[in-house]
Amino acid sequence: MNETSLTVTHPDTGLGPLMDKARGYVAASKAANTVRAYRSDWRHFAGWCAARGLPPLPAAPETIALYIADLGGVAKPSTITRRLAAIAKAHQAAGHDSPCAMRHAAVKEVLSGIRRTHGTAQAGKAALLTEHLRRLL
Repeated sequence: MNETSLTVTHPDTGLGPLMDKARGYVAASKAANTVRAYRSDWRHFAGWCAARGLPPLPAAPETIALYIADLGGVAKPSTITRRLAAIAKAHQAAGHDSPCAMRHAAVKEVLSGIRRTHGTAQAGKAALLTEHLRRLL
């Protein structure tokens, strides 16, 4: 997902070293764990599409909505959001518009429903009382 195509249209321009430098920055733009997670997420999505005879690239927003609906209740909303980011990045790298954008009503509404239905409530913490403050000071 972190691979961006940088090419020089005219090799005699002397921009080779600058292109190498730019490629280095592209490689450093994401943490190794993020790249690893994106690759895993993309493989999962592509496999899901293959099992259903749907094209993963470019994917339709409706395909994305069905995919995340299938993940609802199985994966955490944060995992689903990360998978959407990986799919969007793969589309961007291939020169396609993201089918995961929240401007697509199907994707936005399904994700919103997943969050409302399966979202995790934040764990409450006990209040810090005056006696605790006195002991700390």
